[in-house]
Amino acid sequence: MKPRLFTHKFNNFFPQFSPSIKSLTTFSPNLILSNFNSISFILSKCGRNGNIHLGSSIHASIIKSFPLYNPRNHIDPRNCVVVWNSLLGMYAKCRALRDAQKVFDEMPVRDNVSWNSMVSGFLSSGEFGVGFGFFRVMVSDLGVGQIDQASFTTVLSACDGVRFVRVCEMVHGFVILSGYDIEVTVGNALITSYFKCGCPSFGRLVFDEMGVRNDVTWTAVISGLVQSGLYEGGLQVCRDMRGALVDPNSRTYSSVLTAILSPFSPVANAEIFVRGGTIFFSLKLLSS
Repeated sequence: MKPRLFTHKFNNFFPQFSPSIKSLTTFSPNLILSNFNSISFILSKCGRNGNIHLGSSIHASIIKSFPLYNPRNHIDPRNCVVVWNSLLGMYAKCRALRDAQKVFDEMPVRDNVSWNSMVSGFLSSGEFGVGFGFFRVMVSDLGVGQIDQASFTTVLSACDGVRFVRVCEMVHGFVILSGYDIEVTVGNALITSYFKCGCPSFGRLVFDEMGVRNDVTWTAVISGLVQSGLYEGGLQVCRDMRGALVDPNSRTYSSVLTAILSPFSPVANAEIFVRGGTIFFSLKLLSS
């Protein structure tokens, strides 16, 4: 895209950030350094809006800016990674995964965000082989100790179905090795993934071993048991949840309703009524 056309197009979308883009076309290192965050914000905005044309035009300007494209001279590489990661995110959100991979391959410096963008981008697009492949290489290159909870939850969220049981078990092992098994968010993701993969006993085991639980944790088990046809188990966990003084959320109630209304429900003549838009169940059902 010609400079004037690019500038005009950019000003129409983000007039308040014109100085940031000017820094890419004037080749001023100091000006570039002062606008890293603005450029990253613009690229993120392009990704959210699906504006790959403007995003790729900014990419072209970045390539022309030698200090930013090759930060080994006088710009801190960590500052450059912010922009590179924004480029990755932009292409991934626009489903231009091959462009994202090209950016990834050309990056002089990478961090966890870089890897997570690639893993998430391919997994969310259904390219599981490539996405899981990136995760395996990530673990190999960075080491298990450097994998963060965002990486684990991203991979686990893609595990849906019996064919992903091995992946779920592999990630579970990495979670234990990295020490993230004490994190509630990761534990919740493990529980959900095991149930979605058809392994309710493993999901329940993760729940039983968790030292800290929240309403999402309890609901994940209740929902998983009910969806697995284990209605009595789901209702019992709901009783335990009330006994632990944890308030059910809307999804909890939805799962309990499913269990009660099922023709295979162990509960007969359940009392259900509504008061002020809130669903209540008989005390006998949830407290006995």
